[in-house]
Amino acid sequence: LGDVRLYTFPRGIIERAIVQRIDRRVGAQFLRLLGIDWDFRELPRSEKIKRNGQPIEFERVIWIAHSLGSVISYNVLSDLFHHAADLQRDGDEEQKRNVARFRTSLRRFITLGSPLDKFSFLWGKQVLRPMPAGRSELLEGGEDVSVGTDATRREWWINFYHVLDPVSGALSSPLMCGTDGPVNFHI
Repeated sequence: LGDVRLYTFPRGIIERAIVQRIDRRVGAQFLRLLGIDWDFRELPRSEKIKRNGQPIEFERVIWIAHSLGSVISYNVLSDLFHHAADLQRDGDEEQKRNVARFRTSLRRFITLGSPLDKFSFLWGKQVLRPMPAGRSELLEGGEDVSVGTDATRREWWINFYHVLDPVSGALSSPLMCGTDGPVNFHI
């Protein structure tokens, strides 16, 4: 509960700095998988992830987050999508190329036991940073899923929850999901 309180209601400048540092580190480590930095520029060879002493870059990433980690991950992804949109519009060629790499490399976002809907209801924009409109089109990944009786759409976010879990639940809040929620699976 202390972690939830710190992330949702940081008290003072030090706790706000801690929350910002958490978000920044999570985003930077994700981008490091792709071989790029927060400004969507190529990482120096020495800063890339190494396998057998050789730098590697992942072409497909599945981001899995549980409980409070899903809230942090959601906010980080929202920040990355907004930043990528700005760079796609105003960045140089290297940044635009790496925005495209980001959009094709992240294949899935999987949330497990996520309290995102409850956070949205209780604290809204005070804690959650909304995704850009048209979430389903933000990435090249995802699969066509059935929506309603005959419509289909591309979806890359999958949420798993248990109906008896007091923390998690189906995700449907318009703040996070817009008009289309992620694929929700009750387990």
